[in-house]
Amino acid sequence: MSQHRTLAREAETAHQNDKARRRAWRPLAAYRAAHKGFEPTFAEEAALALKLWADLAKDTFDAATLQSMEAKTVACDLALLLDRLFGGDDASRDVAAVQALGRAAGVVIRRAALWGADDVRKVLNLVAAVAANPRASVDLLTHFAVALELATRRKKRPARFKKHAFSSYTDGSPVEAYEEGVPENAQSLLKKVLQTASQRGVVALAGVDLLPHDPAYAARARGRALSRLVAAALAPAKGAWGARWRLDATFAAALPQEMNLGDPRAFALALVEHNDLEALCGSVEALVDDAERFGGLKAAWLAPYQVHVSKTVTMLCADFAARDPAHDCTAIATTVQFVAREA
Repeated sequence: MSQHRTLAREAETAHQNDKARRRAWRPLAAYRAAHKGFEPTFAEEAALALKLWADLAKDTFDAATLQSMEAKTVACDLALLLDRLFGGDDASRDVAAVQALGRAAGVVIRRAALWGADDVRKVLNLVAAVAANPRASVDLLTHFAVALELATRRKKRPARFKKHAFSSYTDGSPVEAYEEGVPENAQSLLKKVLQTASQRGVVALAGVDLLPHDPAYAARARGRALSRLVAAALAPAKGAWGARWRLDATFAAALPQEMNLGDPRAFALALVEHNDLEALCGSVEALVDDAERFGGLKAAWLAPYQVHVSKTVTMLCADFAARDPAHDCTAIATTVQFVAREA
């Protein structure tokens, strides 16, 4: 009988703990539900993000924070990252850890209302770097948020952080993942291109083409770019991008939720379906020609262009490219920003 009562108490405790965990994550469930079949404006997205963090922390934001563009932007980026990282296993996370994340993020958001543009830009870049880390998880985000809250106490400004202050949360960024399979003489060029591009926005696709500069260069480069998309659309999910080009998995997971594009194949199919194939990549020929005439390395942002990914969503794309004539190597990283598709 005693053993039976003990088992019953343990079962009841487990049941209550499970209920507490579900309650702790209920704000995220509400945040996700609010996005189903709905494309919020920035103001609406900010309101949802601020409510998410206030509810997770069981706290409220003052009027100054609610009206601050800086606070809204930081809240949105952190909320979108949490939404992307949260998986089934996270539902069993300790309630105290959930509250620690909510409290730390809430404090950072309040401080953002007092920061300057350089401070906010630094924080947003750090959030993007955490998102780009292949090791990114809710646990890593929690530790990052707590570390950021600690680092900004006593009016410490993010713009004054040392260069590698948060490297333990951002190491393993796309640079390492993209370098795999790339010849050694092209890796350093690709790394520089990725580092520059990631400072401007989310990197969607990056890689290198090893092509000599000759009259057929433009046609071959464009043909390769298109064949990568077509191959990915026809091949089985998970892969098909080739050793020297990669679709960033963190980018694929960050696509608008209703699109459900979690792998290169689905992403490529959407591009093929919603676009003229000739409009799917920027032109790098002028940069390559300039580098060949110069006889040395040339790098530049290419002309921006638009790519549709669904009936309602468009990507504003900008390519950062570099050409090394000595090794017949061109490295390109594509950054994107999602906007509503014009009718």
